[in-house]
Amino acid sequence: MIASGMDGKGRHRLGAVSGGTLLAIAVLLTLVIFLTVRIGGSTAPTPEVFSETASETLAAAIERSRSEGRPVFALVTADWCPPCQTYKRTTLADESVQRMLRERAIPFYIDADTQRDDLRTLSSLGLDVRGIPATVIIADGKIVAHPSGVQSKGDIESLLARAGG
Repeated sequence: MIASGMDGKGRHRLGAVSGGTLLAIAVLLTLVIFLTVRIGGSTAPTPEVFSETASETLAAAIERSRSEGRPVFALVTADWCPPCQTYKRTTLADESVQRMLRERAIPFYIDADTQRDDLRTLSSLGLDVRGIPATVIIADGKIVAHPSGVQSKGDIESLLARAGG
């Protein structure tokens, strides 16, 4: 443990770290490194299904949704988020999921760190994203569902069905 106290001049002082604490820190660091390597350790590529709307704003995608009668399937993600990378490498990389999204929705990708205007659009619809990855389904200009975390193919099918997509 780290021992602390006051020296004779009223200043804080820290003592030595015990061997047990150092071992615990070493084990924790090893575990973090292992898990980082195990889950890929890098940013997953953006699934191809989101390329169609890459130059649009969320507001434009919502307007398009109204005219085409398909809900918006918005993914809120970040490069530093391990569950986000897992979602992109698994469910969203599945060709059958990408086909379903192309046919039944307007897929839209939101980088939580850079696309602040799109996050403000979600906020104007009544949603302040608090956890990522977040899947947001918007139909008729309204948020129909917004689960956080990695979704399965079945989850996505249910979400789109609920939105009429």
